Amino acid sequence: MVATISARDGLTMAERVAKSVDPAAVEAMHRDEAARANEERIKVLRHIVFRNAARGRCDIEGLRNEADAARLLVSVGDQADGFAVLGILRVAIDNRWRQVVKAGIRYFGEHPVAARIQELWDITLTTRHSAV
Repeated sequence: MVATISARDGLTMAERVAKSVDPAAVEAMHRDEAARANEERIKVLRHIVFRNAARGRCDIEGLRNEADAARLLVSVGDQADGFAVLGILRVAIDNRWRQVVKAGIRYFGEHPVAARIQELWDITLTTRHSAV
């Protein structure tokens, strides 16, 4: 392919196009696309992980600090109540309670939901706000 050079400015068409592109605008567009992709992935993971989570339990919905969440996690874990554990994890992820989330992941061990919880946790940490 032969590049034609304009007599007007001495630039090829490709050089003129490259010169007219705003790198900051392109970077902003890529950041926006990545943020939208993250938000969509968070929605999907929250649906997959928490669709069976215990809801409407006052002891879970009323959690206000990480220490109380950890105590409740131990209690429901001892009762083998996986749905309550998921409910606690939902609150813990929303509040970014790291120790509770890590303990919840350990509770599920090799179960596939543990990997999804870990992915959700990692993505949530990279966003500025909760995905509630």
